Amino acid sequence: MKPDSSKKRMIINMLANSVSYGTTLIISFVLTPYLINTLGKDAYSFYPLSNNIISYISILINGLNIMSSRYITISLSKNDIDEANTYFSSMFFSNIFIVLITIIPMVLIVVFINQILSVPVNLIASVRTLFSFSFASLIVNIIFANYGIATFAKNRIDLRSIQDFILSIIRIILIVFFFTIFPSNIAYIGIIAFIITILMAIFQYIFTRKLTPELKLNIKKFNILYVKEVFISGIWNSLNTLGNILLASTTLILVNIYYGSSAAGEYSIVQIVPNFINGLISMLTGVFFPMIMINFARSDTVELMKSLKKAQSIVGTVAVTVIGLFIGFSSLFFHLWVPKENSNSLFILSTITILPHILIGCMWPLNSLNIAMNKIKLPAIFLIITGFLNIIISYICFKYFDFGLISLVITSTVLQIIWIGIFMPNYASKNLNIKYTFFYPLIIKVLLCGFLSFFIALMVVHIFYIDNWIVFIFLGSLSGIISLFINSIIIIGYREILEFLKIKNYQ
Repeated sequence: MKPDSSKKRMIINMLANSVSYGTTLIISFVLTPYLINTLGKDAYSFYPLSNNIISYISILINGLNIMSSRYITISLSKNDIDEANTYFSSMFFSNIFIVLITIIPMVLIVVFINQILSVPVNLIASVRTLFSFSFASLIVNIIFANYGIATFAKNRIDLRSIQDFILSIIRIILIVFFFTIFPSNIAYIGIIAFIITILMAIFQYIFTRKLTPELKLNIKKFNILYVKEVFISGIWNSLNTLGNILLASTTLILVNIYYGSSAAGEYSIVQIVPNFINGLISMLTGVFFPMIMINFARSDTVELMKSLKKAQSIVGTVAVTVIGLFIGFSSLFFHLWVPKENSNSLFILSTITILPHILIGCMWPLNSLNIAMNKIKLPAIFLIITGFLNIIISYICFKYFDFGLISLVITSTVLQIIWIGIFMPNYASKNLNIKYTFFYPLIIKVLLCGFLSFFIALMVVHIFYIDNWIVFIFLGSLSGIISLFINSIIIIGYREILEFLKIKNYQ
């Protein structure tokens, strides 16, 4: 692919991803307070809890399928169709076997859900239904996991974004239908998720047939040696994911167990914005991930470093702008968004929770590099250790001290900062054979930009009287444009921005 063609494809993917994610964000922004008010925050808290538990069960599956994507993409990049089909077929039938195994813990969790979590008696049936359909969605995702590779391998992330946009619209229609026609019930969220998963599987199957017609499912292509190869790499990626979940996503479950469903409901509200920002970072990083993988497969070190630098600069700039502005506006935001809740408490908890994401924004592309290079063993070990440290320290704080749930949030935040701010840049420097200080100038720029965005938001809040969404959105958007402009010049550089925007037509 020519440089201009590659650049144009990347911008198309980024714009498509941004529109798709922006639509999802707006829908979630409108629906979340509606669901909290309709269901109550206690019942609503079981929605993110179900997602967290599913993430635990799907750790191994996701780890294997991410590495499966790596091997299939590399095979297609080398034009080795036979090898690509062997990986494709081997992993598909392996996923079927995994489904048969994971059904057992799924059933046990549904049956004993009120003994695993703190569930109010009047919600037990609804929560069981929620988890049943959530697990059914997981099963469909596992079976069709390999069919999601086509858009990645061919760098057609824009098609995946169109899919997500359509599914977001369908999701909102289904939610309005269920919650207006029938009495409010948290179980509907699981039913809707299952319907959306079925539709997504259909999309992925169509994309695979259109983009990679050379990939054909064949039981005769099943090769246990290929499964073993993917499994060895995938197990470390799974442990990497497990560590990440223990470190960043366990807090909500611990809050439910230690402090009850009411406190978990409050913390589930706090987690909404960090989850949006996580999605934003993953969405933007996903634009660059295929190019990082393809350049690595082609042994093109120069283009690989260019893709990595662009990813870190662009993702870091957007993420830190959003984070800095949110912290500055957050107390006012929560007051307008969920007026019945304690906005000051939500401000404190959300600020602590969101701080690591300032560094995650610019450092997360390094995780894509680790996957491309198959250098995930040491990160997995480090994350597992810090993940268990998070649980141990949280338990000690709950058992022997009376700090409240804020101690759990602070523990997770500090350990995440150590992981993403110290371990990740040093490990990447070692793998790339560059100076250990290589990534720290970027980190310093990002921290500076985070403070500048926060300062701009703070000034706006103190100068203007904001008492409704229209004024909030207008001033927030204006602050965002100013912050993004300043931060882009500091982090990306004026010349680099102009160079990036110069795109020639296809020849």
